[in-house]
Amino acid sequence: MKSLFMFVFSILLLLSFVPRVFAQESILNSSNPSISIATPLDETVVAGRTLLQFSVENFELTPRPSNVRNQGVIAIYVDGKFYTNIASSSASVQFNKVGTHRVDAELVHTNRQLVLPRASDTIYLHNQKKLPFLSISNVRNGNTVYIPQPVLQITSRIEQYEDQNTYYQVFVNGVLDGDSTQSDNKESYLLKSFLREGRNSVRIALYGENGKPYSPVIDHLVELFYQTEMPALKSVEIEPRPSENSVNFELELIDFKVPENGFVLVKTGDREISYATASGTINDFGRGSNEITFTLVDINGFKLLPNISAKQSVSVGLQSEELTKTVIEQSVFTVGEAGSTTRNGLVGLALIQAIVILVFGSVLALRHSYHYR
Repeated sequence: MKSLFMFVFSILLLLSFVPRVFAQESILNSSNPSISIATPLDETVVAGRTLLQFSVENFELTPRPSNVRNQGVIAIYVDGKFYTNIASSSASVQFNKVGTHRVDAELVHTNRQLVLPRASDTIYLHNQKKLPFLSISNVRNGNTVYIPQPVLQITSRIEQYEDQNTYYQVFVNGVLDGDSTQSDNKESYLLKSFLREGRNSVRIALYGENGKPYSPVIDHLVELFYQTEMPALKSVEIEPRPSENSVNFELELIDFKVPENGFVLVKTGDREISYATASGTINDFGRGSNEITFTLVDINGFKLLPNISAKQSVSVGLQSEELTKTVIEQSVFTVGEAGSTTRNGLVGLALIQAIVILVFGSVLALRHSYHYR
């Protein structure tokens, strides 16, 4: 009986140590060094030199030789060949050949002994010749827009890797809006999300066929301001001053204050002048026929979206100053009319048509009277 009691006691005592053994083993395993390649992701498309970033745990990176446990460097291998040792959480790798490359990263002690159990990570990268280029061309950083869903004009240079099809994704205020695969024309993209009034951000980023972004990231970010009241350039009045080789102008603007909302950019020939008022004088104006373009720009000097501008042809020095002034004052240029027709042009055209009809009618009447004589 006594021996049975001792046997049971021994079994219970042994079982009490089992959880402690497993607990110690778990603690030992959790403290083992580990490494992972954080970026770029596996199967990423890259171009030439690529920055690798590592996540290291339970291991101190140091270039100094040491006998301390869990201290050392990261050994990098490219296509199975040793590339370099580093003692930091990032490293730059240069690929000289186009194609798929294997990259290995492993923790080693400073005495070149491998960490046991081995701590390593592997990714495959697809290298192409040129770094792609991607940007939004019709909206600049700080631009003011008056369309809740503007169309982005995209410019890009994409050297695709072998048979991979690249595309770009669009993010509005940090949220995915869509991608270029949904459009037949990759050079333009209509936002699906509505811009909120005030500050907004729009970002486009290039992705590979595998659905992963390029590395380094190929993207373009712009911050823009959306306003609900659409401004208008209603009319332009021009007064040439031939004796002074100058032209006076006055604009009628709607929902656009100068210079609170922006400026008026005046272009004639190869000159561009910014005005902080809706009226002004253009000096050193060439004699003969000239074309003037008036464009509204925001406070950062960027054209509005949509573009609000007007063109007017003016002749200086061909007529007397007073006569030209009178004729031009009657000619109010209205933005948005077909052919940019002026009012005095319409009156003149109507007058010519009336004269033609009168002459034609007189000729018919004479022929009719002659026929019945």
